[in-house]
Amino acid sequence: EAENGIEAFKKVTESAPDLILCDLVMPIVDGLKFLTLLYSRPELREIPVILLTGKTDVETKIKGLELGASDYVTKPFDEGELLARIKVQLKLKALQDKLKQANTQLWELSTVDALTRLFNRRYFMYKLDYEFKRTTRYGSHLGFIMIDIDHFKKLNDTYGHQVGDDVLRHIGKVIGKSIRESDTPGRYGGEE
Repeated sequence: EAENGIEAFKKVTESAPDLILCDLVMPIVDGLKFLTLLYSRPELREIPVILLTGKTDVETKIKGLELGASDYVTKPFDEGELLARIKVQLKLKALQDKLKQANTQLWELSTVDALTRLFNRRYFMYKLDYEFKRTTRYGSHLGFIMIDIDHFKKLNDTYGHQVGDDVLRHIGKVIGKSIRESDTPGRYGGEE
């Protein structure tokens, strides 16, 4: 709970809740200004906000919804209806969070090599093409290093593919720890 919009904003930035119930009329910062503050921060934009107010005019409702409120409940309200609206917003938030997590996993599956944890060939080639175009456009330089493990086939034949995979994993970790944040490490294929 918060006594005013500023206090509410501070609390939300310290620990983002799953849902905000916000009165439209508050001291210092009203509900509309609170929404503007809240949605000025990208990391807080996905928090659903239900506005509660005695104002029933359509213009205020529209303004609240346009500023990002997920729902608008007028006072006096029925507790059952408010609880039902809260449940709907929490369900939507849970679904959005699940979708966001699934998209993150999908992006990783489509761009990261499962064995080395470096970028896979497809993403690496996309990034290489992008960097070539960027350096051509700005007349800058591009550094490129390709590493090939000597006698890797012999290692696999002698000690088995599991050991070969362990070697690739270890090399992937070493490369990942040895590069700059702006570098793009990728597994081109096999032991390259």
